[in-house]
Amino acid sequence: MRAHFLLLIALVLSARAVVAQSYAAATLGSVSPSGVLRGATMALTLSGSRLHDATGVFFDDDAIVGQLLPPAANRNQLRIETTIGSTARLGIHRVFVQTPHGTTNAVTFTVGDWPAVAEQPGNGSALTAQRVTLPCTVTGTLTSPGDADHFVFEGRRGQEFVAEVVASQLRSRLNSVLTLFDEQGRIVAENNDYDHRPDSLLAVRLERDGRYVLRLRDFENQSGNDVSYRLNLGEFPLVTSVFPLGLQRGTTAQFTLTGFNLKQTTVSFTAPADGAGKTITLPVESLHPAQVAVREFREALAPAKIAGPMIVNDRIAHGHPGYRFTARRQQRIVFEIEARRLGSPLDSVIEILDSTGRLVPRATLRPVAETVMVLNDRDSVATGLRLLSWNDLAINDYVYVGGEVIQVLQLPLGPDEDVRFRSLRGARQTLLDTTPVAHAMNSSVYKVQVHSPERTFPPNGMPLFTVHYRNDDGGSPLGKDSRLTFTAPADGAYVVRISDARGQVSDRYSFRLTMREPVPGYRLTMGPEHPNVPRGGSAVVTFTADRIDGFDGEIRLQLDGLPGGWHATEGIIQAGEATGNVVLYAADDAATAAGRLAFQVTGTAVINGQVATQRLEAERGVRLLTALPRPDVMVTTDRTQVVIQPGREVTLTARIERHNKFAGRVPVEVRNLPHGVRVLDVGLNGVLITEQQQSRQFVLYCEPWVKPLTWTFFVGGKVEGGVDNFAQPVTLTVAAK
Repeated sequence: MRAHFLLLIALVLSARAVVAQSYAAATLGSVSPSGVLRGATMALTLSGSRLHDATGVFFDDDAIVGQLLPPAANRNQLRIETTIGSTARLGIHRVFVQTPHGTTNAVTFTVGDWPAVAEQPGNGSALTAQRVTLPCTVTGTLTSPGDADHFVFEGRRGQEFVAEVVASQLRSRLNSVLTLFDEQGRIVAENNDYDHRPDSLLAVRLERDGRYVLRLRDFENQSGNDVSYRLNLGEFPLVTSVFPLGLQRGTTAQFTLTGFNLKQTTVSFTAPADGAGKTITLPVESLHPAQVAVREFREALAPAKIAGPMIVNDRIAHGHPGYRFTARRQQRIVFEIEARRLGSPLDSVIEILDSTGRLVPRATLRPVAETVMVLNDRDSVATGLRLLSWNDLAINDYVYVGGEVIQVLQLPLGPDEDVRFRSLRGARQTLLDTTPVAHAMNSSVYKVQVHSPERTFPPNGMPLFTVHYRNDDGGSPLGKDSRLTFTAPADGAYVVRISDARGQVSDRYSFRLTMREPVPGYRLTMGPEHPNVPRGGSAVVTFTADRIDGFDGEIRLQLDGLPGGWHATEGIIQAGEATGNVVLYAADDAATAAGRLAFQVTGTAVINGQVATQRLEAERGVRLLTALPRPDVMVTTDRTQVVIQPGREVTLTARIERHNKFAGRVPVEVRNLPHGVRVLDVGLNGVLITEQQQSRQFVLYCEPWVKPLTWTFFVGGKVEGGVDNFAQPVTLTVAAK
């Protein structure tokens, strides 16, 4: 037994040694202090890994600049002399650095305008509350379970007091609750999750002079060093609502503001003639910026009847506003809400009613097979559902569960796997403008066929479902804002009705409703924004397309203006798909691009017979390339041309060469396969080259319905805890049957 135990210890230590030999890129973990004062110059300490020889620091605001200080003794820390200009935006900011070991991730810190006060021990009750002078920012931590911090101040009648917690955006686990008590211990105001945001904000007009106590606690009684906070206390200007929420480009509009400590309740603003599509911040002092949208269509305030293209500005203050419109048979109209994206707390719902006030049906779903969810509940984001059986399902099948229509992307290869559904940015995608919701274990799941709403069917023992023209959450990138594409079933009059998903009404529930014809298009995003590539090696950059108004075509991706020693493959986002990949290669002498825009990213598609080109702009004009030292693993494949027939398999071999004394295992990753082609023999640990192996075979399978095509995919080696590397592209040809 002792011998076995010693052997186990030796294996663990050996594994640790292997991990230590792998090359790791630079990372950022935290900023200290987590908040800075506007108008000040101070030293920030960035902590992470391999930061000591950084070559540049970048902030998200031109009013914040940093200068690298001499290297710290700790190689995993970096000190920056930071000047926060007087025009710097109040609130959360981001910083990242470039080093010879890669451009780091960004971390957050906050900019305030008030002196900082440290929370003192012993303030766990109203009787021992810590006295503070307004305005200030209290910095503290809940150190023990059930801990609550109390702060006392002198208030006066008519004073508009604001308390804001900043925690979740600074990577704190705190789920804050704020409660304000008067001298008699009565609750004056309380807040948990202001406007459904993670952090609390309490604003109240005090009714009498006297002593007030503010309590801060965690909703779940959590504690620890990572349950920290910054608590802003004072008479801060705070805009809680703006109406209207936008204006047409080239026009002037008057905006009404409500909130606390405001110097003005109206403001006039003129939008630039070329400002369509932008979101601007009104020139009003506020703890949270007052934002409005600039668009190209004409605008109206709460009309009874609408005709596109136009934008309706209204609010849900007394029920559910509805707007009459007429449409021709088969006419397609897009309705879209802007509310949450502009700071309104409205959780919008769009519905289309006929002239009698009934919801207009969109489709009839006929189930042809039924199963149930097992194992556990799933939220509205989960991309997979564990099903009792999936024998009746195939890739691309439509599934109905609890009000949403989704599409099968991948079937399980074993009993302990989920059925995977189409997703975008890690969240489940729905069809027919249905809304993703949470599902409980044992919920019924149906394979369905989609038919026109007037179809009738003989009974088959399963219920028919009607999908109406209704949408709650619009999905990426709209979030809680709604979007609905309506196809008129007949000539006639209709009503578009707007409501709050929770049935609430408030003067603060402002929104903008756009009515327009569909304009197919796409928007691209890129990740990572600042690629790190090993010299003599490669890295994959993933592009995601938000498809607009039904555009479903192919999108080609091109990287131009790369520095010397760099080159990239051309990428394609396949028709009907959301993502595509490009591989970046760095020669041994590849130059590292620092500073402003280093290369350009262009997407090209054909829409309605016209070439639609989109240039992907870098955030604040900064896009960096960093050439890392040579990789721990070089990857090759036994061939670069593969031919496969639908319904058949083909075998490929991945080979590795280890460098830098790296002796660890290497998971093999296959990226950019076309829809319908997948890796079969993944096993529990995926395709894995163990510590004793130099190669591994794997099998590609092509679904029978895949049409002939020529495609490029990439085979890479993942270095656990280190930097990945990919082989030269493999050309896949799907032959005709």
